[in-house]
Amino acid sequence: MSETIRVKKSIYDILVRIAREQGMSAEKVLEELVLEKAGIPRDMFGIDRDRVKPYTEKDRMEDRG
Repeated sequence: MSETIRVKKSIYDILVRIAREQGMSAEKVLEELVLEKAGIPRDMFGIDRDRVKPYTEKDRMEDRG
């Protein structure tokens, strides 16, 4: 799910410049800034953030050997 945010052209230009300098997407730069400003540590989300998938019944049965 995505949303649209309206920003001034000058802010957009700065965002794009930072993203280019950091080798990141503009979305990733915004995410980093928001987490930093909110005081949420990046490691709070764990190493598998965005890669974790829900367990299935099949997954449960594998470990019951």
